Amino acid sequence: MCSLFVGIVPAVAADTHTVSTTAELEAAFASAASGDTIVIAAGTYYPLDTLDIGDRSLTIVGVGSGDTIIDGSHVVDQGKDFLLGRDDDSDVLVDLVAISGLTVRCYGEEGIEVGNATVIALNDCVATDTDDGFYIRLDEFTNARLTMFYCSSYGNDGEGFSISIDDTTSLYFEMSYCHAYGNEEEGYDINIQDTTGLLCGFFYCSASNNENEGFEIDIETTDASVNIIECSASFSGEEGFSLEFEGSSCTVDIDGCIAHANGEAGMEVNSWDDNSDDGIYIYACTFSGNDDEGIAVYADYQSSIYVSNVISFGNEYGIYADNDGTGNMAVSNCTVYGNDYGLGVYNDGDAEDPIGPTVLLLTNIASSGNACSFFLEEDPYIATEGDFPVVSYCLFDDAQLEASGYDILPLFGDGILFESPLFAQPLTADFRPMAVSPLIDAGFDTSPTFYGRVLDDIRGIARPQKNAYDIGAYEFNDVEPGLNPSGPATFKPLVSTVLEQALILWEDVLSQLPEEMTAEQEALVSAIQGRVEGAMMLGNPIAAAGALRQAMAEMQALLASL
Repeated sequence: MCSLFVGIVPAVAADTHTVSTTAELEAAFASAASGDTIVIAAGTYYPLDTLDIGDRSLTIVGVGSGDTIIDGSHVVDQGKDFLLGRDDDSDVLVDLVAISGLTVRCYGEEGIEVGNATVIALNDCVATDTDDGFYIRLDEFTNARLTMFYCSSYGNDGEGFSISIDDTTSLYFEMSYCHAYGNEEEGYDINIQDTTGLLCGFFYCSASNNENEGFEIDIETTDASVNIIECSASFSGEEGFSLEFEGSSCTVDIDGCIAHANGEAGMEVNSWDDNSDDGIYIYACTFSGNDDEGIAVYADYQSSIYVSNVISFGNEYGIYADNDGTGNMAVSNCTVYGNDYGLGVYNDGDAEDPIGPTVLLLTNIASSGNACSFFLEEDPYIATEGDFPVVSYCLFDDAQLEASGYDILPLFGDGILFESPLFAQPLTADFRPMAVSPLIDAGFDTSPTFYGRVLDDIRGIARPQKNAYDIGAYEFNDVEPGLNPSGPATFKPLVSTVLEQALILWEDVLSQLPEEMTAEQEALVSAIQGRVEGAMMLGNPIAAAGALRQAMAEMQALLASL
């Protein structure tokens, strides 16, 4: 995916005001005319009043966010809405508000507030110890532009970034390399409503340790393109990503994102209304250690959602899918490992309250090491009422398939495997298939549109590499070290059985490990992991099998110590 960076050329300034003291700073804000630039030297400034841009187009430039600091602790009237910016409720439209290279801090209301400007450009700005760090409002605009690059918001009493856009046509909105952490509400609260012609991107942004959601993004548009690329959310009190999309002709690409150790779902995606023309694509994302779902997708009406090349491990549910509408929902080429439930599907139709059959495709998924590989919520399943997925070309490493006592095995489609996936090193989250893995060439071609147009794997390696698609997020690449020590002909007879036994024993160890291990136990776990990983690197199959047996002996010793 390409970034949406577009240069912004401000209007030529009538005058430039260079300031180096608090008195000069206050005087410049009092006297500057529309179109002027205020350049603020390095230092810490303690204004007695808020710095109000008012009904002017201004460019405000600091030396850098670490060098130019505006501290609001001395402001006489702390009841004003913001420390720096202009009132979002102003009735006067200005052409440009550009702020760069400074930090605002220590104020009881918003840090930086901007509203009713055709172009808003914020670059290298920091807001801390305020209410909402950044507070941006646009209402009833045409051809508006909002960009925020390299901005950070942390330790605020409210939200890190609070952005609301309403009733706007032809809007360009981009946030890149922004960070929100340690805020007492959401990291990012983005609300875009009744907007037509939206081009929107979030690139390389992160959220961590916020009390509520990391990213809460609610977009209701017509004719929109939304990109969420390589963003991360970790240690949020609630969802890492809470995403809701409503409207028609809306394409959403979510690519390369990470959600880790959040208090609820890693990523929850809701899509309503008519997104069938384009849809939501969730690609090459990783979800781990979240208290609820790694990723949960919900669709209604004509919405279509496609999830591919996703890895989800150590969550309650790896992937949870619920399609209530008439659009497509497809989960393809994903790996789920070590969750309470690998795959979860909600079947919400029954004899008393039926819904029409829906499209829900689960294809080329490797579900391994989970307490339950597949879980169908709600029962009984009735073919003409409710949504049971088409499950095909998937691997389950056990027969833990639950549906409130209902036998769902006969409902599975072609290509279902029940055996160990033989991942390279699942203990260190390396889910690439070994050369002897049953995942190789066992999948189905998921390049057609209704599977989500899967053309490569989580790393961008083209599919297929051999005769057919591989199951899981990775396509086997025999030039990578450690995956093909001696070739399948010599490796498989000597090693595959021992490796499978070692993995089964290791799952037993993991289930009994205490939350707080002793130093001796931690050292033994590390040694076992290193021995298994080393065995997979050995070119001699006899030596590899011997190393695995040594690892199994150490596992037995560890079990005896628990």
